Order: sequence, then C-alpha cells, then structure tokens
Amino acid sequence: MRHSIILLPVLLLGLLVPACGPSNEFVPPPPPSVTVAPPMVRDVTAFLTFTGQTAALDTVEVRSRVSGFLESIEFKDGTRVEAGTLLYVIDQEPFIAALNAATASLRSATAERDLQKALLERITEAVSRGAGSQVELLETQARYDGTLASVDKASAEVEKARLDLGYTEIRAPIRGRLSRNLISQGNLVGANETLLTTLVELSPIHVFFEVDERQLLRLIKQQRSEGRAGARSDVPVLLELTDGTRYEEAGVLDFTDNSVDPRTGTMTIRATFPNERRVLVPGVFVRALVETRTTESLLIPETALQRDVVGSYALIVDDQSIVRRRDVELGAMDGEDRVILTGLEPGDRVIINGLQRAQPGNPVEAVEAGS
Repeated sequence: MRHSIILLPVLLLGLLVPACGPSNEFVPPPPPSVTVAPPMVRDVTAFLTFTGQTAALDTVEVRSRVSGFLESIEFKDGTRVEAGTLLYVIDQEPFIAALNAATASLRSATAERDLQKALLERITEAVSRGAGSQVELLETQARYDGTLASVDKASAEVEKARLDLGYTEIRAPIRGRLSRNLISQGNLVGANETLLTTLVELSPIHVFFEVDERQLLRLIKQQRSEGRAGARSDVPVLLELTDGTRYEEAGVLDFTDNSVDPRTGTMTIRATFPNERRVLVPGVFVRALVETRTTESLLIPETALQRDVVGSYALIVDDQSIVRRRDVELGAMDGEDRVILTGLEPGDRVIINGLQRAQPGNPVEAVEAGS
C-alpha cells in the first residue's frame, strides 16, 4: 500500500513535465523565388504580312513532237539537268526511212528540173533562129516552172523529215529539276499529247500573294514618302516558312498586276527570292513580310507570356512582392521576343523564370535577372 502511494505522485509528475515544454506552432514556408526583368526597349521594324504561295520561275511539260514507240529513257527521276540534255529517244527507224524517201524524191525532182531546163534552153535558142514555135516555147517554160515547184516541195519534205528525225531525241528545253518519268519504255507516245515528265527551274523562285486595297494604298503612300514610288525592285520582302522560321535570304518585289480584281478587292503581287540551295519548292504556302516602319517598342521574351480563354497575359511583381496579372496586346515577333503593344510599362518587373511557382495574389521573392 505504501509503495502504491509513493508511485502515484511520481506518475503525475511525469505527465506534467511534457506539458511544460515549448508549444508546437505551424511555421509557413518562405515565398517561392522567381526571376524578374523589366521589358526591353528597342527599335523594331513592323511588317505587313501576306499569305502567299511559291511558284517556279519556269515550268515545262515535256511532250514529244512526233508519234512513235518510246525506245529509251535517258535520265533518273528527280535529277537536275542543263538545257539540251537528252531525256528520251523515240524509235528512229521509221523516221530514217521517211527521210531517205524524201531525199530520193528530191533527187528525182532535181533531175526532172535539170532536164526541163536544158530543153527550155534549146527551144529558146531555136525560137531565136526562127526554127521553133512560140507555143512550144511556152509549153516548155511551163513544164520547167513546174519542176521548180516540185523541187521546192521535195526540199520542204526533206526538211520536215529531218526535223521529225531530230524530234525523236527529246531534250530538256531549259535547265532545271525533272519530275518522275510518267511513261514506261516501249509504250506508244502521241505527238503533242502524251505527257512524259515535267521540268521546273527553282532558282530564283517566285512568291505570289494578294494585297487588299487598304494595304495597297498603305504601300503606295510609304513608297511615295520615301521617294521611290514605282521602284518595285527597291522594296525588300522577307519570307516566313510554315514552321515559323525565317527564310535566310530576302527577296524583292518585281511585279504588280495592272488592276485590282473587283470581285475580291485585291491585287496580285509577286516577289522573287534567291534559291541557290533549292530550299524552296513550288506550291508551298508561306508568309511574305513587307517592311512598313521602324518604331521604339516594348518587348518581353515569348516564354514569359501565358494564355487562357481571356487572352494573353504576363505576370509581374508589384512593390509589395505580390504577383499581379497584366493582360497584354501582342505585336509581332522579333527574334525570340514579342512586341507588347499595351498592358505593360517600362518599369514593370515581369516574371521571366519560375512562372509555374507564381500565382496572382500570392507573395514571391523576386530576383532581378543577371544579379
């Protein structure tokens, strides 16, 4: 009993000791760290943007001028050739025979002409001596004139047969890149009918695009203000490809149509671009950029922008280190930066790194970029 009485105060003392220690209070984590930077200010060139399509400088449909069986194909699909390169050979034997026949007809006509010429000289001499009649002279003259016409006709037939024989060798009319062969060896080829292949010249290359009336007037006013009205070749044009990259070389405007299409209210314009490396091919949709003006602009990295159903916005840090949302109006891209038309001021601290840790209305620890 005495031992129980002694242990009870000891147990009570053990229970009271922990209650006298420090209290377990929640300590909030420090605010997340983000990198901020003010918008960049620099001169940016503005462009008028048009959707266009590339077109070959020259395009030729290769066809045969004569009918015959295709004897040989002298190129590989897709190769680049120079003007005059042999592409196809049509069976030549019928054309060689036709040339021989035409040549024989010419010799026969020439012999008949020479005979009638000799007879005419004799009759003419006889008439001059009073030994021949005028009627016989006229008849001989007529036969001689007929042989001259026969020789001319036979000569033309020889020339045609020679041309037809030459047409059995189908050569590239221009330099350029060939498409695939469209007909197999041994098939019958129709004169001016059967398409054999196509040939295009890719360097330089054209880009055609449509300009509406308002943009057209803007371009005209710009050229006049710069003192180069009508000098289309002085207007540089840049090209943006479908993947968003900028084409490496600039082009120039070299053609404008002579009127606006009343159905669409647009005018066709053409720019020409160097294409020595054959990066551009006909039929590709591109964006043509025509320079209009250079102005001082605010820019932020494209990666600092976010988008939702409302639109594009950037996050800034205010003087109390609180994250704020700023809705912005976007301008053109300039390299990896985006022009901001409205929504930001030059002194704003824009979050450029750590966006995933920043929430509007929450505090953050702002670290200046480059510090």
